[in-house]
Amino acid sequence: MNKKEIAFLVFLLINTGLFSQCPVSVGIIPNPSGATCKNTTINFTPSPTNGGTNPSYFWMVNGDTVSTSTNFSTSVNGAHVELIMISNSGCAQDSAYSSYYINSIVLEASYNVIIEECNQPTADVQITNVTGGTPPYTYVLHTDDGDLSGSDLFTDVGASSYPLVITDSENCKDTSWVHVVPVECPPIIPQEVFTPNEDGFNDTWKINF
Repeated sequence: MNKKEIAFLVFLLINTGLFSQCPVSVGIIPNPSGATCKNTTINFTPSPTNGGTNPSYFWMVNGDTVSTSTNFSTSVNGAHVELIMISNSGCAQDSAYSSYYINSIVLEASYNVIIEECNQPTADVQITNVTGGTPPYTYVLHTDDGDLSGSDLFTDVGASSYPLVITDSENCKDTSWVHVVPVECPPIIPQEVFTPNEDGFNDTWKINF
């Protein structure tokens, strides 16, 4: 094979992308991976194949480009992280794409407001269920009179709305809101005949609610 033939072969290999190994691809390595507590900072590292000696990276979060560095970190809950790599390897295919969804653990509480009497300024709050995370759970209810913690039953809670901080066994935390709304008594409607003369007839009336 003469010099012209060798030069032509090299030209052919370069321009058909066969001079370097192909195809180009990229993966995303998250740390930590899997389900994570809310507001956890996750570090992302690219895992390129045939990226060349100096590939370019474009990181996006929920559709917005946020970084062009090699590595990237974010603490956006439930984010869709995307990566585009531009290779300088000489392959015919010079770009690759990968994506990752952050699985943020969401804790949400269900509760009952226990009201024994109408027109009362306080009520009891019973936590009935928690979804997400890993039991057992602990609770802190932040009220106007201070923080209430301990069991899943809070007594004599004033009428208002309060944040309930839930913590699971893996120390993941989340906040639900508890709304305590008093029950108004119905208007008093006396009987048509009311004679409070202590004769045992029509001296009192009973109000049901």
